[in-house]
Amino acid sequence: MQGLAEEPAGEPAEKPVVAELRRQGEALRLVFPFAAPTPAAVFRRYDTLWLVFDNNTPIDIGALAGEQSRTIRSVDVTRSREGQWSASSSNVRA
Repeated sequence: MQGLAEEPAGEPAEKPVVAELRRQGEALRLVFPFAAPTPAAVFRRYDTLWLVFDNNTPIDIGALAGEQSRTIRSVDVTRSREGQWSASSSNVRA
């Protein structure tokens, strides 16, 4: 598990997008408040949710990793030159 995605060498430091977890009744909402509109995609396979962002702004996932209800078991961010993706494993069943 990581708290802040590592920056590729040579990239200037930017203020990270701080991922938020919000409960709305029985629903769980993940929020990534990018400063500008950001193309994204979400995929689910079994208990893993994959989020892909076409944006290189660092993402701070510390709040997701330390979530008190343990709904999210693990979370990680991987960066590339073109964007980044996050995978999280949860205890939520659909």
